[in-house]
Amino acid sequence: FYNWFAINTGNLCPTGWHVPTDTEFNTLEMYLGIPPASVDIYGWRGTDQGAQLKNTSGWAAGENGTNTSGFSALPGGYRYGVDGSYNAVGILTYWWTSSPDVVPNSWYRRLDGPSSQVYKGTTAKVAGKYVRCVQD
Repeated sequence: FYNWFAINTGNLCPTGWHVPTDTEFNTLEMYLGIPPASVDIYGWRGTDQGAQLKNTSGWAAGENGTNTSGFSALPGGYRYGVDGSYNAVGILTYWWTSSPDVVPNSWYRRLDGPSSQVYKGTTAKVAGKYVRCVQD
């Protein structure tokens, strides 16, 4: 888990890699079938794109995905920014983007066990979320 301030250092990913921007996540989602007119909507979007991102095992019964994207998402939960507690392990997962929103928030993506969609939102930069690195 990382807070967004660690991402903003530019030092999390190996040389030649970076934490994806909100726009790069949008590109992935459009590739998986979310219509371009929907990628900037705040909240749940798409149809089965979350299932395409989820691993074929590791989620609760009936909540695994198809992993047709190769993303292999697992339900690792998150770290609450207010008190540092770990929550929702085995239920959902989040990834930061490198794109800030209005202070004190930044953009993320979320997958939930019972949903096949992808959630786009913002939250406090002090929260702990996962990071994926993409090649430059």
